[in-house]
Amino acid sequence: LELNMSHAGDWGLIAVGHRNPVGVDIEAITPDRASPELIRAVTSTAERAAFAALPTREHAVAFFRLWVRKEAVIKALGTGLSRPLDTIDVPLAAEAPPRGVVLRPSQADGEPAPVRCWWLWDVPAPLGHLAALVVGQPADEPPRPPMPPGWLTLDDLERPHGA
Repeated sequence: LELNMSHAGDWGLIAVGHRNPVGVDIEAITPDRASPELIRAVTSTAERAAFAALPTREHAVAFFRLWVRKEAVIKALGTGLSRPLDTIDVPLAAEAPPRGVVLRPSQADGEPAPVRCWWLWDVPAPLGHLAALVVGQPADEPPRPPMPPGWLTLDDLERPHGA
């Protein structure tokens, strides 16, 4: 089994995959953290062009959408922040196409063979949050969309069983 998890405040997100690497991220949308400097630091050339085309008032939500998608990618790849973020393109649009992940070069150093397709899905998240899931599947397999999420708060996990 492949396992990945993320949390934001009282919310946690766990992805379990079979044979295929998975990565998830959940973030609270906090507009004051989406500074122009941070946006430049974590985006590729294509993503910076997409931000430039957006009205400034949409930058914060677009940044967090980009961030959860990109964070899910690097977690699925298993590289963490050692992979330069400007070598990963993810869409800024509200609905990501499943084939929205572009890696440059197309196969990352250390990436397990065979060449994988990196499928991207937005995950429904609690109000004020965004979440994403990335699954790496062999190139010859069709995408398998995730099952609908089940949500628990961290408080739910602390309650005794049956309470």
